[in-house]
Amino acid sequence: MTLYAHITDGTIDQIGALPALWLGPTRWHDWRGDPETWATQPADWGWLPVTEVPRPADTETTTSDPAPVALIAGVPTQQWTVRPWTAEE
Repeated sequence: MTLYAHITDGTIDQIGALPALWLGPTRWHDWRGDPETWATQPADWGWLPVTEVPRPADTETTTSDPAPVALIAGVPTQQWTVRPWTAEE
């Protein structure tokens, strides 16, 4: 499943699957059905696909956890937090 982020005024305000129905400023938009028929419409209303970034490789001293999606040069991008291994791990 592709994740999408909704951007308002340069800020991510929602992350998740693309909604089947979306209330734009003046009308409802129906994005159900064949994605090829509405491929550019979600972007027109602020819904952009989240760019996935590969998880950094574990090392002898660190591992990585998912971090919040961030806007990088206007593109919603998956982030990772590198942290030391815990004693339990």
